[in-house]
Amino acid sequence: MSDSDAEVRGGRIGPRATLAVLAVALLLRLWAHGGMAAAADTFAPIIDSEAYLLQALRVAAGEGLADGVSFQAPLYPWLLGQVLGLAGYTGHGHAQTSAELPPEVLAAALRLGRALNLLLGLLSVWLILRLAETCFGRGPGLAAGLLAATCQPFVFYEGLLLKGSLSLLWLPAVAWAGVVALRREADGRPTLRLLLLAGVLLGLGGLVRGNLHLVSWLAAAALVVRGLSRGAPRQGLLSAAALGAGVGLALAPMVVRNSAVAGQLVLSTAAGGTAFYLCNHPDNDTGLVQFRALNRQVPRHELADWTAEAEQRSGRALTPAEVSNFWFREALAGIAERPGTWLLAQTRKLFLLVSRYEAPDNSMPSFGDLTVPALRWLPARHGVLLPLAAAGLLLAWRDRRRRSDPALAVLLFLALAYAASLLPFVVISRFRLPLLPLVIVLAAVPLGRLRELAQSSGRSLRGPVAAVLAGGWLLTLVSESPLGPLSAGEKASHLAVCLRNRAQLAAEREDFAAGDRDLLAAITTVRAAGRDSPVLHAERARFVRLASLQLARQGQHEQAAAGRAAARSALDEAFALDADSPAAWRELGLLAYDENDPAAARTALLQSLQHEPRDREVLQYLALCCLAGGHFAEAEQAARRILAQDENADEAHGLLALALLRQQRPQEARAALARRDALVAQRRAVGLPPRLPDLPEFAALRAGAAP
Repeated sequence: MSDSDAEVRGGRIGPRATLAVLAVALLLRLWAHGGMAAAADTFAPIIDSEAYLLQALRVAAGEGLADGVSFQAPLYPWLLGQVLGLAGYTGHGHAQTSAELPPEVLAAALRLGRALNLLLGLLSVWLILRLAETCFGRGPGLAAGLLAATCQPFVFYEGLLLKGSLSLLWLPAVAWAGVVALRREADGRPTLRLLLLAGVLLGLGGLVRGNLHLVSWLAAAALVVRGLSRGAPRQGLLSAAALGAGVGLALAPMVVRNSAVAGQLVLSTAAGGTAFYLCNHPDNDTGLVQFRALNRQVPRHELADWTAEAEQRSGRALTPAEVSNFWFREALAGIAERPGTWLLAQTRKLFLLVSRYEAPDNSMPSFGDLTVPALRWLPARHGVLLPLAAAGLLLAWRDRRRRSDPALAVLLFLALAYAASLLPFVVISRFRLPLLPLVIVLAAVPLGRLRELAQSSGRSLRGPVAAVLAGGWLLTLVSESPLGPLSAGEKASHLAVCLRNRAQLAAEREDFAAGDRDLLAAITTVRAAGRDSPVLHAERARFVRLASLQLARQGQHEQAAAGRAAARSALDEAFALDADSPAAWRELGLLAYDENDPAAARTALLQSLQHEPRDREVLQYLALCCLAGGHFAEAEQAARRILAQDENADEAHGLLALALLRQQRPQEARAALARRDALVAQRRAVGLPPRLPDLPEFAALRAGAAP
């Protein structure tokens, strides 16, 4: 990046000063990364990060990111997969969860992923420093670099295998290209190459954060309007065309690939309509992501879940593009039905844009503060940066006429365009994160001009700057007022989700005591805020039940029986809160199965499936209960329902073989078993065990014995 065309004030930032800022950023990150690696469960790959990890391992194995149309923004997992491949990892394309990965593969992927994120973080610090220098001079440039170096959200997201670190690069790079292009235009020099570059950057950014596609369209429209307002419509159209061509170049490979798979035009992903519905469904008055039973909100299942529900409602098979369009229409119908609810949600999204609170989905920066001291001490965060940015906007606004410079206009346009692109969706922490580099550039202005403000010549500015700082700080609190969505109960539920996620990771390694401590802390947290959650009590019943199974395997049968009784007590609490809780019915069924009561287990599992019909574990155990209870046709149906979701589910083929065998259909049973055996062989070839172990009936069936 060169700023030879920039109007640099107060000299340039030399290499030594730049390296000093980067050294501060590196040292702080190494300290924080060490703490995050030690807090393994807090920063483990779950939900979205698990999906990115598994996609990256597919890429490293030489496979595509997905078998069908991409449902998630593809650039980050593709880049991570390339890094893993270059490091010599051949990939692991068959794992469905991170728990199925060999420990050494998981550890290496986390290590390399965090190293990639660290490099991306340092690059973002440098970009922000250079952008601030280009726009406002040396002092603000250095201040911006230090703010970026010490920015808590930046460092927090580097510890997770999420696209946050990559999402930081695009807006500052586009802003730099835009500022330099408009300055060149004022000097009568050509700008189309820079605008083409800006388009490529926006297109690549759209492959990281899909809402940047909206920014691209707004930017092209702004260039046309600018040309008309200046009496140069041809120049405006050429500028917009150059920008659009750059976007098209960046998107072309993914558009061609997705469209070829789908049989019709699809852009970078097929998730636009589903994301819009999830953020604008008729019951959502908060502006935050809310759970919907029709979607398990597990990325590897999302396309299947949304497709199944759309096809059920529409009564026909749908392509991925048609699924997206269906959910767009459903959301718009809901908005038309309940416009007041939707307007309230939009108002609250505006509050979240300026909130000091990092609204989470399944990761939470303030939860990182609780476990990693380095994160706790990093000073630059929204509650500090937003008031400073308001003061910086005031100072830059006062200077704009005197300097006739386009820098502030470019920064404001991109900031407002990105903010507007969030409003149709949600304004949670990691969605808002790409806006922060532009906020930092403005926040650096008053810090870079502290000497001027302290001198007598700055006396007239001190009062307005202080007032704006105070107003900006008050604005950061508005989302936590009665007008906003962040009640004490809402924030308590966010913390409880993080504790529950960490507990589930402890359960995967059979550390049920640690998981139970986190679940008890989650229950205490929500109760302190005047709430309670049947899901948390059901989850606690699950942990106690699994611990009792562990005790039974160790021969401690009395303790195991006491554990099962404690699990029933936890379920009683869950049912007292919600008699229809699918999570509680699910756990009641699994507990009954452990107690060798297949009839009771079947009844409870069927009740759970009424609310969550695609729960794979419930379907597995329902099939087992039906086999034990003589309901062979129902067992077959449960197995086929799993296969409808995942045709490569080896356990479902095994269960299907058993159900067919019990129905005196040996040829079909052998075919199902052969498919199961082929899938198990694939899993074993990459070090994964079968999901359903070999049974004596399998051996007899292979040998051709009579059923």
